Amino acid sequence: MKSAKSAAARLSVLSNTALVTMKVIVGMLTGSVSILAEALHSGLDLVAAGIAWVAVRAADAPPDEEHPYGHGKVENLSGTVEAALILFTAGWIAWEALQRLVDPRPVHASGLGLVVMAVSAGVNVCVSRRLFRVARESNSVALEADAHHLSVDVYTSLGVALGLLLIRVTGWSFLDPLVALVLAIVIGRIAWELSHRAAHPLLDTRLPAEEERELVRWIEEHPAVMGCHCVRSRSAGAWAYLDAHVTVAAGTTLEDADALEEELRAQLVKRRPRLDVMLHIEPHPETLPRGREGQAERA
Repeated sequence: MKSAKSAAARLSVLSNTALVTMKVIVGMLTGSVSILAEALHSGLDLVAAGIAWVAVRAADAPPDEEHPYGHGKVENLSGTVEAALILFTAGWIAWEALQRLVDPRPVHASGLGLVVMAVSAGVNVCVSRRLFRVARESNSVALEADAHHLSVDVYTSLGVALGLLLIRVTGWSFLDPLVALVLAIVIGRIAWELSHRAAHPLLDTRLPAEEERELVRWIEEHPAVMGCHCVRSRSAGAWAYLDAHVTVAAGTTLEDADALEEELRAQLVKRRPRLDVMLHIEPHPETLPRGREGQAERA
């Protein structure tokens, strides 16, 4: 999976390099602000792809003395930076579009511009689909953020192509900055949603309620387990972390409790790879002799 993540990130870097070069050349030839905005967007996509490539490699590094919990949050940092880049793109496009509305300039809606936008959309559809697939398989926040970058590029490329087509039919050059302004709004919204997804794990936000309940249910399915409480969870990049107190019948030996803990951990990790589990086995209060229930609760 590590090689698949790295290969997907490398593919994104190569495709964005080609698209940036192509869009800059055509944007300068046609004078279209929407194409130049697309070139900047793809340039930031290239930066984001480079960040994602570094992040997925760093996040897969094993825990060390200074980072005993691993390096998973590198992916969340990467996703947060990428969201900021998308937001910057939206702001720049909006500014340029407003400037062109105030000070209109002629736009040459040539067939070359339409071809470039079509090629860009097609390439990014293919690359983003692969990134999304690998991101789901590996639970990679960095690759998901990069895939969102390219998905935004697909929509903006199609929007620019539509604007150029309308200009070619009507001759109304003001449609170019109007299309760019709409694209800026769409891009800004995606940036906000992505920042929320990437940044929350940095604050140790718990796992989604449904996922946490499922993990607890798997624990409580074991016949030796009488209950599960004091559950805490969080995520870091592709990794999820679960801490929980598990109650068993009083009188369970230390050897049996240790074996149960290892068995539960193995079952959970088998069902949910990249899960770090910390379980505290304790006697269930109802099975303790009278007078010791309070001691168990305090434990």
